[in-house]
Amino acid sequence: MADKVKVILLQNIQSTHMPALHRELLAHSALVQLVWSCKDISALLCASNPPDVILTDVSLPDGTWEDVVRIGQHSAVPINVIVVSHHADIRLYVEALEKGAFDFIIPPFEASQISHVLRSAYWNVSKLREEASRASLLRKSGGHRPFLAVVS
Repeated sequence: MADKVKVILLQNIQSTHMPALHRELLAHSALVQLVWSCKDISALLCASNPPDVILTDVSLPDGTWEDVVRIGQHSAVPINVIVVSHHADIRLYVEALEKGAFDFIIPPFEASQISHVLRSAYWNVSKLREEASRASLLRKSGGHRPFLAVVS
């Protein structure tokens, strides 16, 4: 990845699997910010340089992964949310994806898996932001596409 992926890692303080994920993210040169609550996420999304991806533990001190997905969906700019569980649960996996999570991962966190998930999430959010930017420009122009003159 040419650009460094900006990641928020939202973890339950009692989590045993998230420190390993944190190490893998750093090994992939992600810019990682650790937070411990949904309230912290909301504050960071208002910043001028929002994250590209949020990786969230399933249960949190002040909410759940569903709350984090909702917060991400209401963000001013597109953000991908990846749910992290300590064990495989197919019902939770399906529910997370149906409710808008970008992906669902479980330990052990292998380098190739983390690399693939980060690249995919970053590529996707970049495209979503590009589309949102184009739509915003189109709205500002009153629905007319700007005319570009080609001078030879």
